[in-house]
Amino acid sequence: MQRALLRAQVHRHAVGAVEHVHPRVRRRRHPRSRTIAHQAAHGGSCNDHFDENAGCNEITCEWPKCHDKHVKCAVVSKTFTGCGTVHACGADVQSPNKCHLWSDYDTAKGEQSCHKCSSIAECAIEGVHKTIVVQHVRDHMCPGCKRVQNGVDAVYEQNEGPASALRNMFNCSFSKNAVDQCACRCKMHPPCAGKAGFELTNQLVFGNHWYNIADRQTCCNMCTNHADCDAFSFTADGQCKLFQGSAVYKAGAADTFSGCRSGDAC
Repeated sequence: MQRALLRAQVHRHAVGAVEHVHPRVRRRRHPRSRTIAHQAAHGGSCNDHFDENAGCNEITCEWPKCHDKHVKCAVVSKTFTGCGTVHACGADVQSPNKCHLWSDYDTAKGEQSCHKCSSIAECAIEGVHKTIVVQHVRDHMCPGCKRVQNGVDAVYEQNEGPASALRNMFNCSFSKNAVDQCACRCKMHPPCAGKAGFELTNQLVFGNHWYNIADRQTCCNMCTNHADCDAFSFTADGQCKLFQGSAVYKAGAADTFSGCRSGDAC
């Protein structure tokens, strides 16, 4: 027996309509509708779910704070004597590794004397000033961000593969509310806890069923970066679903992994 067939074509209308909640508060809505493209056959029906109207996600675009074992910072006092160019003003203390780019170090002191100023104006500063010193572990910040060369850890050279993926992965700034304090925010994180072979029964975060996601860690990062996401599921075919609430598991396909935000236990 042929199974009933239902094909519907989606047509979106009135995107960004406004729901009036209070004279001084307006909440944006995202309505959409669809019409029947082919009538149902063989006893099937096609008579429901033509319209959908949900509130738009209202979340911050600010990245979450970094895990303290991943990227951390400290406010320190440093003495600046001033110098004429960026790479003529290397750090007083040598880095254990080579600096990220050739232009980041004092050419007279060597490639481990990483710069302590990023512009001519900054290099001209003199006296004692507060600055942020950042310590970061490359693990999990991008695929292949750590390599071993001649038996020891090695940094990436300028414009070499994954080195470019490290840029713009985190930022650190002075605290607005506390003296001599700082905080780092990341958009890539250590791996998320979870279980293989399980799905979730949680409520999906509206509009957050994603396709063609590269890997589980990317899905983990997406959840951790989304203020409304508490748990996620990732399947081997690249589907990533973001959910609300603590993870509620149910048995699923062997190639499905479900878990919670980076740093949470589930």
